[in-house]
Amino acid sequence: MKKIQVSLLLTFLLFTSNISYAKYVQTCKVKYKVEIGWPKIYEIQVSFMQGDELNEATDSFKYKSSSTYAIIFWSDEQVTTIKLDTDKCGRGLYYGNNICDYDDFHGRFDKGYIEGTDNDDREWKVCYTNDCSY
Repeated sequence: MKKIQVSLLLTFLLFTSNISYAKYVQTCKVKYKVEIGWPKIYEIQVSFMQGDELNEATDSFKYKSSSTYAIIFWSDEQVTTIKLDTDKCGRGLYYGNNICDYDDFHGRFDKGYIEGTDNDDREWKVCYTNDCSY
């Protein structure tokens, strides 16, 4: 129940707030690891935000300010937040409060995908290409 409340709050804040957040939205192919491996790939819209922006949007300090997060809205009640294994522009997706351009964003996917971990310590892979090499 607590996860649903946090998810609803996050959804409300991200889409109804007058505050402008630097986020990049991209259709991606994502998958997460389970005991038997990586069984299913989902193609879905993924929002990418910096941790300090996510903290401000959720009025919390749950997210590491210098980290980049992938946010997946599965439905109005279910959101997955993935801390990506990357940092700011030059090393990640953002530079200060300005989002990197399209080419710089795609340059961060050295292997065609970025790995990360969600709040339940589940491993994820986020891919932006049609030919994901996971």
